[in-house]
Amino acid sequence: MVTPTVTLSNRGAIDSEAAKSLMHFLKKSGVKGAFIAGSTGNTPMLSMQEHKSLLSQYIQYAKDEHLATFAGIGRDSIDETLVMGKYAIDIGADKLVIVTPYYIKEDQKQMHSYYSKLLGKLDSSALIYNVPSLTGNNIEAETVARLARENVNLEGVKSTNTDFNQFQKLIYYTEKDFMVFQGYDHLLLPSLELGASGGVCGTTNFADVAVRLYSSYSKKEIDKSIKLHKRLSGIYHLLEPYEFPAAYNAMFYKLIMGRAVGGEADLFGKIGKKEVNSLSKTLKELV
Repeated sequence: MVTPTVTLSNRGAIDSEAAKSLMHFLKKSGVKGAFIAGSTGNTPMLSMQEHKSLLSQYIQYAKDEHLATFAGIGRDSIDETLVMGKYAIDIGADKLVIVTPYYIKEDQKQMHSYYSKLLGKLDSSALIYNVPSLTGNNIEAETVARLARENVNLEGVKSTNTDFNQFQKLIYYTEKDFMVFQGYDHLLLPSLELGASGGVCGTTNFADVAVRLYSSYSKKEIDKSIKLHKRLSGIYHLLEPYEFPAAYNAMFYKLIMGRAVGGEADLFGKIGKKEVNSLSKTLKELV
């Protein structure tokens, strides 16, 4: 299990105390890795310098807890993505995660060309991140499989996509050791049934339900897995009406740090104190 980490900031800078507490919580929960600078981290709103600062600090804090580090390097420019990728390699990221191009519509030929250029120039293990609901672009399973055959450093994909036909193709069209991660918490159990490698689940920022589900499924404890699946789905759907990723940040601070969110930029979104208290009270009954 991997956590797509929230970006914890205070007055425009990384909240170091909170970030260290996050990594400690993840290790204690049984999470194996931290995916830093993804959509849960609100990365598209970060400048190049903020992006670099986030990677450097979070990677160090994750390594202090012996967590594998997955560095999100995707930018809205291929040159900036390459710069970020080389920076992440230099500071010791274990794997790179490259989101699809966003905003401008791309076809599969363009998608293949985009990733071929990046994978050919980045000397590191890498994963594709597909989240069409946010990027407006979908990389199809056939394109992923072709890229995997052509690039030995492409080791997996994080698929945050409700299309189960495509998800099963990702598993069946690629080699056994190719990692296929589910990005939606509430789809973790059915994805494991299809053969997923695991999940990259946002709720693991403040709860260990997804980790326990993965563990129980691995032990073939089916009844327990189903109960945990229902609980995990409840947590996910409770968060859905709230601004993303603000609610995830707020729940980490409230449930793990025991205090209100401190000083994050307006662009990260806000959730009112009354809502935080109400939501956290309900979540405590599920986690």
